Amino acid sequence: MDETEFAKTLRAQGYDVLTRDVEPELALDEHDHAWDVKGLVLSGAFNITAEGRSRTYETGQSFELAAGVPHTVSAGSQGARLLLGRRNRVE
Repeated sequence: MDETEFAKTLRAQGYDVLTRDVEPELALDEHDHAWDVKGLVLSGAFNITAEGRSRTYETGQSFELAAGVPHTVSAGSQGARLLLGRRNRVE
């Protein structure tokens, strides 16, 4: 899916859409969010470790993370540019 179509789909699903540049070699300790996240890697590589699994997402790959899930994130030596959708959890 390309960037324009991904953003359109996110908006249709009620997500706020933003672009985020992740600095090279970034590593964040375990944390969680009060919102669901869907993302598309526009460039670079971005790693998410959650629920005992670690996966690196590269350019063109998408990911999802539910609100409240503890996770760590990191970026490779080139950093990453992400198209992100954030949606507050509906209870």
